[in-house]
Amino acid sequence: MQIVRGVCAICGNVGVLHTCPLCGRMVCDRCLTQRGACVECSRGRIIK
Repeated sequence: MQIVRGVCAICGNVGVLHTCPLCGRMVCDRCLTQRGACVECSRGRIIK
């Protein structure tokens, strides 16, 4: 697995990025929830 570094699509933080499986955004650790979706996707949805 390759480590991707860059700018978070939500907060603008620079660092290691993860891809949200629902929307495809590249987000940092702070914007990725424990369930694996970004904060924008998990805000209005219940993810089981």
